Amino acid sequence: MVGHSFGGCAAGLGASGHLIRHLVTVGAQFAYWRDYAPAHRWRMFGKWHVVMPLVTLVCGYFPGKRLGWLEDTPAGVVRDWSTPTSRYEKRPSGRVIHARHRRLPFANVTAKTLAISISDDPYGTIPAIERLLGYFTGGTTTHLRIEPKDIGEEEVGHFAFFRSPYQATLWPIALFWLQNGELAPYTPGRRVPRG
Repeated sequence: MVGHSFGGCAAGLGASGHLIRHLVTVGAQFAYWRDYAPAHRWRMFGKWHVVMPLVTLVCGYFPGKRLGWLEDTPAGVVRDWSTPTSRYEKRPSGRVIHARHRRLPFANVTAKTLAISISDDPYGTIPAIERLLGYFTGGTTTHLRIEPKDIGEEEVGHFAFFRSPYQATLWPIALFWLQNGELAPYTPGRRVPRG
């Protein structure tokens, strides 16, 4: 399974998480504002935790498509995303799941997990990736940090990993992990030591 951004978090929330054998996450975190890259933190806080909820309050949903910012998003999802807490179980959806099951289902994922982060991703900072990986306690996790220069690029950011210009440099990393549950020899980047 491959999950980008919140998609990597969703892999740990699904009821069938125990069926995943190999998991690759890319920039996966749940957007705690203190984890945003310092150079972008306040602008991102304003955008995601002030503007987005206010527009949603006025419209009853977030009209992202009309604004050229994401897709249209239900109010409940916006409320969950914009809640500025450091722990998932303190968010509205996390409280519901925790109350229903007495624990979050992340530990059910026993997969070999590769978390890929890109150094110029303002969301997927090392603290943000590690915060999410801390929930995946049922399997083994590896955090691979890639700098754009490691693959001969100037920038990659949060959204570009899955775009076709990176099919020869980034996609093989994920494919090898999905097939073998380990990094290929000479994989670009560096492993982040797990605390």
